[in-house]
Parts: sequence; C-alpha cells; structure tokens
Amino acid sequence: MWLYIAAFHVAATENADERVLAGFLSFGTPETRPRATDVTEFFNLRPYTVAVVIVVAAALWLGRLRLVAAVGAIFVGANVTTQLLKLLTAAPRAPSWIAEASWPSGHVTAAASLALCVVLIAPSALRRYAAAAGAVGVLAVAYSILVLGSHHPSDVLGGMLVAGAWTGVTVAAMELAEQRWPTARATPGAAAQRRALWPAVAASVAALLALVAALGPLRPYLAEHTTFVAGAIVVAASAAALPAAAATLLGSAVRGR
Repeated sequence: MWLYIAAFHVAATENADERVLAGFLSFGTPETRPRATDVTEFFNLRPYTVAVVIVVAAALWLGRLRLVAAVGAIFVGANVTTQLLKLLTAAPRAPSWIAEASWPSGHVTAAASLALCVVLIAPSALRRYAAAAGAVGVLAVAYSILVLGSHHPSDVLGGMLVAGAWTGVTVAAMELAEQRWPTARATPGAAAQRRALWPAVAASVAALLALVAALGPLRPYLAEHTTFVAGAIVVAASAAALPAAAATLLGSAVRGR
C-alpha cells in the first residue's frame, strides 16, 4: 500500500520515479533494446507457461503434494493479484506511452514468482545457487523493462512485492500444515538456513560490483544522476533480497531435502 501511495499520490516520489526511469531510458540503444526485448519476451504467456509447467512437474517428481500446492498457489495468486491491482489502480501516467493499467509490472511479478518457486523446490544443497540465479534473473527482467520504458521503477518494485507476499503467505500455510499434520522428515536447522544466505548475497554483490566496473566510462554521467543511481541500486537490492529471503527464512517449510 505504501508503495502505491508513494508512486501515485506523493509528488516527490512520483518525480523520483520518473527521473529514475529517464536514466534507464538513456541506456536504450539499438544494441541494448533488442536484448532487453528478448529477456522480457521469455515472460510472455506461452514461454512462461512452459516454465511454470516445468517447475510444477519438478515438484510432482519430488512427490510432495504440499509443495505442488504451494508453487501452484504462488504462480496463480501472484499473477492474478497483479492483474487485479492493475485494473484497480489504472490512472494516466507520465510518460504518456506507459499504459494506465501498469502497476505492478506483470512481467516482474512473473519473473519473481518463478524465481521464488524454484528456490522452494530446489534441494537444500542447491538452494543457495537457485537463490543467486533467481536474483540475477529477476534483476535482468527488471532492468530490461526499465530500459524499454514500459514501466516505472515503482511498477517493478510492486511486482516483486506481490510475488514476495504470496510466497510468504503460502509458506506460512505450509508451516501450519506441517504443525497440524507433521511429516516424518527432518527439518533443516536455522544455522544451515542462515549459511545458505551468504552465497546468494555474495553472488549479488559480485554482480553489482561487476556492473559498476563495466560502467566505469559512465562515471561522470552517473555522478550527475544520483537519483537514477539510487533507484537502480534499490531495484537491484530488492531483486537480490527476495530469493535470498526465500532460501533462508522460507526454506524451512520444505522438509527433508
């Protein structure tokens, strides 16, 4: 709710939203735009459906009905919620080419829910790598959408929050089910879950440092566009935080792996 209010009803944050978007638009070149389009098109309905089927099939292969129900609830709940919110919050926005029904971003919701579900179904030994890959994937989609100018940064953050909220609610329901009808399988310890956080964080920091190094020639531009830099960092941090949180705080609901 606070993000919606900031994006639509607070002049200062509306202005910052547009300034961060303008910074991303400046990176839209004949070379970068086709690549950004390729990234976002993966989350169009047909390819995304294939990815969802693969994840659900993997959960079925693991033989965990609760896990199947969880990933199904996250995929359906997050994406339907985003479409409903778009209708409820539709309003004219600047620049004029951005659709009125644009908050939250459907593509980012899809990418974040996919990343979170992959973390949940991943075996505990691989969960940290799934979290790191998910962070990179969500960040790639978010930045691509902003370079293409189809959404504001607040739309991107909104999509992440919707996916994260549905994941939290769903995993909480799994925990309640486990307490009511416990399985006979071991639960990963809290210390092991915390250790899983660090590779995901390290991978995200390394990716951010690599990006900073690659943008070395643009430092004068970046120094003059601090709002854009701050916004880009917030988006990157959010993309990294969701899968890392799933790997550490939410992973305890996935037993015996």
